Amino acid sequence: MLLILVIPFSFIYQKMLKVKGSKVDNLGKKFILLSEAAALCCYSQEYLSLRARQGKLKSIKRGRNWMTTKEWLQEYLDYCEGL
Repeated sequence: MLLILVIPFSFIYQKMLKVKGSKVDNLGKKFILLSEAAALCCYSQEYLSLRARQGKLKSIKRGRNWMTTKEWLQEYLDYCEGL
C-alpha cells in the first residue's frame, strides 16, 4: 500500500528558510549576505553572524549562509545605539 502525503509548498519553504527573529511574512524582502551587511556598518561579518545565531539580529539561514535585509540591519544598529 502506497501512502502519499500532500504538504503545502509554503510550509516546506518556511522550513527551508529557518527564519530567526521574525515571522515568515516578509519573503518579498531583498536579503543580503552578512559580509555585505558588514560593509555597511562598523561590525565584522563574524560578529553579525554571532548576533544572528543568538537571535539578536533578524536574519535567515540559507544553506550555510546567514542573510539579513538592510532594514533589519538598520533596526539592529538603531537598537545598539539606544543602549
